[in-house]
Amino acid sequence: MKNFLLLFYFIFSTSLAQSPIISFEYSNDGEYLFSGHKDGSVALWNLLESRIEWIKFDQSSPVTSVDVSTEFNDVLIYSNRDGQIISRNKDGSIYFNKKIIMNGSVNSASLTYGGEYIIASGQDSLVHVLDPKTGTLLGYFYQRSTSVANINRAFIDEKNKYYVTGHSDGMVKIWDLSKIKDSTNQMIHTEKFSKSGISSISIDSNSEILAIGAGKRLFLFSIDYKYLLSRSKVPSPTRSIDFRPNHKNLLTSHEDRFIYWDYYYNNKLKLYDKKKDIHGDYVSRVMYYPYNDLNLIISSGHDGSIKIFDIDNYVLKAELVCDKDNGWIIIGENGLFNGEGSIINKYKERAYTLDKNILKDLF
Repeated sequence: MKNFLLLFYFIFSTSLAQSPIISFEYSNDGEYLFSGHKDGSVALWNLLESRIEWIKFDQSSPVTSVDVSTEFNDVLIYSNRDGQIISRNKDGSIYFNKKIIMNGSVNSASLTYGGEYIIASGQDSLVHVLDPKTGTLLGYFYQRSTSVANINRAFIDEKNKYYVTGHSDGMVKIWDLSKIKDSTNQMIHTEKFSKSGISSISIDSNSEILAIGAGKRLFLFSIDYKYLLSRSKVPSPTRSIDFRPNHKNLLTSHEDRFIYWDYYYNNKLKLYDKKKDIHGDYVSRVMYYPYNDLNLIISSGHDGSIKIFDIDNYVLKAELVCDKDNGWIIIGENGLFNGEGSIINKYKERAYTLDKNILKDLF
């Protein structure tokens, strides 16, 4: 019991020392996770080898968004509230540093699927297209006849078909990415969803359904047919949304919880379950792990940790803490691991040969 209390104190005090995680993204192959923090730092996590590749403290403005494309172009980007974008190589070296693209916050900076372009937006209401390794401005998306309010959130679908922007006046715009070099015909649709600002956006893996968080409402919208499929009340503004690939489920994060939804029946939202008090008083992001067979949910929050949950029963499988001296600390049902015993490795090595009942006993 004494050793357990000492371990708990060490983990608790270490976790408290970490800067709140504002956002994170996986590489498309699921091997890396890139996190951005409130103190301006960023960290690249190697999920397969249970270690932090590097942590950078090169600027102090809170990180607003991150993205990573290591298997194609070895590009990692992040934006901040000072109107800047930074681009790095996977080894941590700089492609370009603190490129100022606007006055005010860059609220979203994303890479197209192959890492060919950075698409960024924020408080100037423009959509900026940049080269990912030089920062050269290649063009804009802009429609004068529609909303010119700040862009709060934006999203690129997995098929590189759409870029969707959510604005501070409740307006949502859908842009055609196939016309990224055509400055006149990029707009597909625009619609007002709320008097409140848009707080989150996501698109399903088939690029057919758009999910939107606005105020205390969650919406599902058909991109192809341009009509509202479903809406539901939520307890607080939605901070992030993630669709489960090849399933009719999605996750949303809120101040003190994440919520698990399904929309099996006529695309109508139904609250399936929820998990509270997992990152103190704020859950910044929740996502499915990219490999469906692993049945994992990964979340981040203001306690500065990444937590991994079993998708079936929400049992905490591991808590990953970014610590300068100790690297990764992994807390699972088998206790403390440092450096070895990757939870992701264990799942990936055996997920395709073992059934779910055995998987639950891995720890």
